[in-house]
Amino acid sequence: MSIRYGSILLFERFLNPERISMPDADIDFADKTRYKIINYVIEKYGRESGVSDHQLWPYEPKMVVRDVARVMGISVAEASKLAGLVDKDIESSISGNGELSQND
Repeated sequence: MSIRYGSILLFERFLNPERISMPDADIDFADKTRYKIINYVIEKYGRESGVSDHQLWPYEPKMVVRDVARVMGISVAEASKLAGLVDKDIESSISGNGELSQND
């Protein structure tokens, strides 16, 4: 489904008068074809008229443990157990916990 030019897409979060902060809106492009959008904008408006904004979100330590476990082929149950041993300060979690600091 696509939205035609001139169409308005309304979301409750944009219309909620009780909302304290302004909502954010963004557009994500597929990694494989992002260069096409960038090249189009450069050709249409010139290199000096554009900017690329990248938002990087820091990983939460528990998510890092789960992601690494998945890549290493560790079961979901074991990954959850390991993630439960980690707090916000991942370095102190590892050094203060024998199970996490083992080099198996």
